[in-house]
Amino acid sequence: MMELCDLGRQEGGARLLALSGHLNQQSVQKVEMTLRAAILSAFASGAPGLVIDLAGVDYISSFGIGLFLEALREGEARNCRVVFGAPQKMVAEVLAACGIERNAGWEDTRDQALAAAAQDRPTGPPSAEGLGG
Repeated sequence: MMELCDLGRQEGGARLLALSGHLNQQSVQKVEMTLRAAILSAFASGAPGLVIDLAGVDYISSFGIGLFLEALREGEARNCRVVFGAPQKMVAEVLAACGIERNAGWEDTRDQALAAAAQDRPTGPPSAEGLGG
């Protein structure tokens, strides 16, 4: 079972969401609307960045990756930094294999992710590399 917890703004102004459980087709369908609403709310609030804490995620399928890619697109479109925090080893390997490390970044700990997300917003147009296109 997948759970989503919106922990609000943290020190430095970044917004923090925490996920836990298996992120597969069934769970993505259950949390997708809630997660997207939380992401859009973070962007609309003017937070300099958004951290999605993955410490509690023990499995991620292509459906979960799709959801994360959507978060990256939303962040890039709104000039808001998205950082994934504290992924377990298997999840970190999946993120890196999908190029998410290169596009958004992930940090080993929640605190490191919050610090990265609170940095100045990126400037200029989105990279030509983008998210695979």
